[in-house]
Amino acid sequence: MKIVNAVTLATGLMFVFAGQTARAATIDFAAFPPACLGLATCNDLVVEGGLTLDLNATGGNFGLKTLNGATGLGVTGGASGNEIDLGQSINGEFSAPAIVSSFRLLFLYNGLEFLDFVEIARVSWNGTNTATVAATGENSVTLTGFAPGATAVNCGATTPTGTGCFDVFTPFASAITTFGFQPVFNFNFINGSDFALGMIQTATPVPEPGSMILLGSGLFGLARAVRRRRAAQQ
Repeated sequence: MKIVNAVTLATGLMFVFAGQTARAATIDFAAFPPACLGLATCNDLVVEGGLTLDLNATGGNFGLKTLNGATGLGVTGGASGNEIDLGQSINGEFSAPAIVSSFRLLFLYNGLEFLDFVEIARVSWNGTNTATVAATGENSVTLTGFAPGATAVNCGATTPTGTGCFDVFTPFASAITTFGFQPVFNFNFINGSDFALGMIQTATPVPEPGSMILLGSGLFGLARAVRRRRAAQQ
């Protein structure tokens, strides 16, 4: 099996998160590395700084789907073609705990677009936690099982000419290491539930300037004490 390593997947910026400065990175799956397409495993994708991400697909290989101007990451071989279909999933593992500030789902429709009806995406994290995003209304979803402050914003209409796009903000109560996305069977006519991944945004806290000054002062003081002790011994 071919594994692609060390590919830059995200673009970074600085912002304020939960009252402290954080470094944000947007993982745009529309820019998924071409070398990873057609594979089931893609490792050491560079997110930002020293943070990397390993991804794997089950039930097929990685594939991109473009519909109505939006491009998302899915899995090959399913009924809907390069979306994440029943029996398939996309799973990831960060190299260190990461704060996920938001994620984007594409092609999640409430019906009867493409003969789909109330499509549901299941999200799992850290091995034991699960939640769902269900397209229960026109341009709206119902979130179940996420952090109390989680919210969803429609970013593309749930119509035949729309992208069925939803951003879910502050989905997890704390940093996560692993995650997974898979559809839930909901008695849909043809495809069951199917969707694609648009993006994931992470936020890594960085030291405040005051903390950096204190750290530097402490190291300077330690070095000065060592020099004085050596001089006294001589």
